[in-house]
Parts: sequence; C-alpha cells; structure tokens
Amino acid sequence: MKRILRSTIAACMALGVTATLVGCPAPGSTRYVITIRNISNQPLGPVAIATHASSTSFWTNGEAASAGIQEVAELGSPATLVAEMNAAANVSDVVNSGIPFPSMGRTVPRFGPFDDGGANLVDTQIVTIDGTPGDVISMASMLIGTNDGFWGVDSVNLPSSGGTLLYFGLGFDAGTEENDELDENIDDGASILGPAVIPGDEPDDEVPGDNERVGTSPVGTIAAHTGITGSGDIPAAFDWSGPVTFITITAL
Repeated sequence: MKRILRSTIAACMALGVTATLVGCPAPGSTRYVITIRNISNQPLGPVAIATHASSTSFWTNGEAASAGIQEVAELGSPATLVAEMNAAANVSDVVNSGIPFPSMGRTVPRFGPFDDGGANLVDTQIVTIDGTPGDVISMASMLIGTNDGFWGVDSVNLPSSGGTLLYFGLGFDAGTEENDELDENIDDGASILGPAVIPGDEPDDEVPGDNERVGTSPVGTIAAHTGITGSGDIPAAFDWSGPVTFITITAL
C-alpha cells in the first residue's frame, strides 16, 4: 500500500499538481478532504456538495427553495440538486456522498437501497472534492426525521493550500411542506437511522416507506428550522438544538 501511495504521489508531482491519496486533481485545481460528522439526534440523508464561484448559489436562507433543495428536504434524494449543481455555471466539481448518516453515536447496518455490501453506516463521512482558485463550497442533505428539513452550508470559503477550515452545518426548513410531524409524512428511514422508532413506522422494512407529503400553501421560503415541536408522532428524542453537523475541510 505504501509503495502504491508513493507511486501515486510521484505521478502527481510529475504532472505538477498536488499529490493526493487517490488520483490527482486537474492541473490548476486543489483537492479537498471533507469530514462531515453528524452531531445531532436527527438522521441525515446523503449529502450533495459542490465547489463553485461565489457568483453561483444553490440555496439561500430567506429565498425560495429550488426543486433540488425541495427534493433533498422532502425525500432525502440529492439527485435533482446534484443535477442543478452540474448544470450551473462556474461549478468546478460536484459530489454525492451516496449514503445517509445515522444520528450521532449510532452504527447501523446497511439496508434497502444502501445495502451494497459496504461497511456499516456511521455518523461520520469523509469525501474528497476538487476546486479551483477563488471557489467556495456549498452542501445540503435531509433532516430525515422532519417533514421538509435539511442542513447545509451556503457558499462558504475553502482553505488555502495545506490549510484547514471548520464549519457548523445548521438546520433549515425548506418552506415547501407542512410541518405536521405525522408518521405517514415521515420516511421510515428515520426510525431505522434515528434514536427512536416513530410510532407507526416499520423500522425492519428493507425499503423505507411512508413519507406522503402535504405541501405548504402558499409556499414559503427557506428559514432556520425550529426543531421538533411535539405536534405529531415524532418522539422528542429526534429534537435538536444548535448545529446539526461539524465539518472539517482540508486542502491537500
């Protein structure tokens, strides 16, 4: 393994670009290692991440959610947001982590669409992404035990070469679905990945179900999430206050 790593580093150096653990960034770009740790009682969906110019934005507190953010917040799927990121101008790189996060401190066997034989699901994920000089970074994923909640960071700075920056990811309400907190409108994955079983859920299902949706009328805008209020079936164990994730970004 060390010999392979040395060969990879030598090959990258020969190209005049930064050496990395796996592969090489394109000439003129930097590779970033991102560690995302769930520090909340909420299970989280797969995260969509993009490096991009500061003139480009994918979501902003106080503005209407895009179709991609709505799908992340209501369904947990990053597919549409990833497509929006790939289609936007001045985007350097896009990553979909592909797997959800259990709530803080939990380890959960893979299940349903995530059962590809890989390691257990844990509350921390590490991904790599490339960026070009002047880029910022944005990311978002679902708060699974909510109606239309998500966490994210919007257009924050990237560290300089060899440096590290730390961020907290906060929770937001997409403003597109009623926050009724009812079992039939919450994905069963919340019971599988979260700190408690939501009454009426089937946490042993191979494929999470339920998650009907009641749209907000009129549609609102993205706002800070107020947490679990106790108005429906979601146990208080899913509530949180403060940041949802702790993010470490290191430039190689």
